[in-house]
Amino acid sequence: MEPPGSFFLKTGFTRFCVSFFQNQFIKKNNRTMTRQLLFLCLIISWAGCQETENTSDAYGNFEATVSTISAQGNGPLLWFEVEEGQRLDAGQVVGIVDTTQLHLQKEQLWATIRALPKKLRDALADIQVLEKQKANVRRERDRLQRLIAKKAAPAKQLDDLNGELEVLDQRIAAIRAQTSLANRAILAEKEPLRAQIAVLEDQIRRARIVNPVAGTVLTKLVEPYEVVRTGTPLYRIGQLDTLT
Repeated sequence: MEPPGSFFLKTGFTRFCVSFFQNQFIKKNNRTMTRQLLFLCLIISWAGCQETENTSDAYGNFEATVSTISAQGNGPLLWFEVEEGQRLDAGQVVGIVDTTQLHLQKEQLWATIRALPKKLRDALADIQVLEKQKANVRRERDRLQRLIAKKAAPAKQLDDLNGELEVLDQRIAAIRAQTSLANRAILAEKEPLRAQIAVLEDQIRRARIVNPVAGTVLTKLVEPYEVVRTGTPLYRIGQLDTLT
């Protein structure tokens, strides 16, 4: 293919030939030779026109939309099924990053959650001790009331026993409140642990390498069993169906 402008060079050269030979041969009155040369120049000019018709009237580069697909997890690339020139569909799973450590961390968190009920405080034993003390004080109070009724004991002793019962009731209420508060704090640990499990489950899902767009693999950048990190380029894919 000749570059644009070759036609003009040829036609310009043709005009020069015609003008030159006309001047030379007219001077010599050789009209026959002049006609032959003119005919030859016309043939050359016509050939140049034919070649110009086959020349492209536009030039440019065709480009495809190229995407670089990167890893979204950390670890060895256990499985990676991508080859250059391969056609991939959107949503197609092409590889997976090792998730062993993520599963172990998840199991550890579940074990912590299962152990939480064992950490709950049981105030029943302490309360039972105080309840026995209250029962003894009540019996003593009842006995004293009978003696007071017979005027065999001073009334002040009854006031002392009633005060002791009030103290025991206060101690029982305090133990119950403290136990409830401590148990709520223990149970509150469950929600943050569940949130950590949700994060790990998301990381496990991202370990699956899912091709996001349909296209043809242009470049394969890693091989199976290589250790990758989040953001490591894995391959480049081009949408050759939409050239620009």
